[in-house]
Amino acid sequence: MNEGVQILLNYMLSENVMLVSFFGVSFLLTVTDGARAAMKEGLVFATAVLVTSLAGTLLASALPGEEVVEMLTFLVVSLLAVGAIRAGGRLTGERFGLPTPLFALPLLVGSQAVLTDANLEFSLAVAASVGVGLGVYIVYVLSASMLEQIRLTETKSVVKGVPALIFALGILGFALMGFQLL
Repeated sequence: MNEGVQILLNYMLSENVMLVSFFGVSFLLTVTDGARAAMKEGLVFATAVLVTSLAGTLLASALPGEEVVEMLTFLVVSLLAVGAIRAGGRLTGERFGLPTPLFALPLLVGSQAVLTDANLEFSLAVAASVGVGLGVYIVYVLSASMLEQIRLTETKSVVKGVPALIFALGILGFALMGFQLL
């Protein structure tokens, strides 16, 4: 493939920060209605992210092949994780007209891809997986708390709900990006 076409495709999809961030955050659209319930459910999702990111990274590094084999490995591991979560009674139903498991797949696949690209040795891959899991838990509970607070405010119903949550998470994301500059 032409190098220009390869760069175009990379920056259109996998290197597109806005697109990748949105798919990671889209998982938060499945957040439970209350912060207290999110603390319990967040543990399930954080554990799933931790296990899939570690398992997918190790499998992808053990299998010979190119990026296509890696991505298929990530997808299979993510589908198994979503199946296990669904068997536990979570990620059921629809949200915004789409099956709820579709919102979890990008986060699971993306966490595996990021760790594989980092090319870490085993002990560092474990530490990175734990970090990703803890980060998902914190953001999941925080977003559920924010959504609960947004719903309790006395504003017009147009401003309440998911649009306000996405706006608030965007502001929080800008604040956290400031720490990367330090």
